[in-house]
Amino acid sequence: MLTDIVIDTNIFLHAENQQEQRQASCQMLIELLNDGESKLCVDEGFDLEESKNRSIIGREYIAHLRDGSLGYALVGYLARTGRVAMLPRKVPQAAKRHILQQIPDGPDRTFVFIAHNSDEKVLVSHDFNDIPPTVRQRIKNAIDVCIVDASQAAVSMRDA
Repeated sequence: MLTDIVIDTNIFLHAENQQEQRQASCQMLIELLNDGESKLCVDEGFDLEESKNRSIIGREYIAHLRDGSLGYALVGYLARTGRVAMLPRKVPQAAKRHILQQIPDGPDRTFVFIAHNSDEKVLVSHDFNDIPPTVRQRIKNAIDVCIVDASQAAVSMRDA
């Protein structure tokens, strides 16, 4: 089992999309996280109440996850049960430089910053446009952050 994990918003959205070929693996990951003990990592300032939220990841979740969706239900459940870990966005300068060079989008960078500061250093994302396999490998080699898809994360959650 992973002690903690960072999940890109697209994973939660893909769990709801019947046209998405990875829907089942996203749903499996959500179920494993719900039933397990792992914590969801976000940046500091996270609050599900929009007016109180100062988190970039929280802003992404609030903007895209709809009431009644699996992702919304999971994030709410984890928050209510104390299984959301709020971590700083600040990372060492060398890691920051590498992330800024590799990833063009601000929110995507935040997910990687938080993964870097987590215990397991795992980010689950299906954003292969901004974070293609070559970038994922470079990030793994340089700062030891694993960026995986939902099926890989589900295997890690189930088998560990």
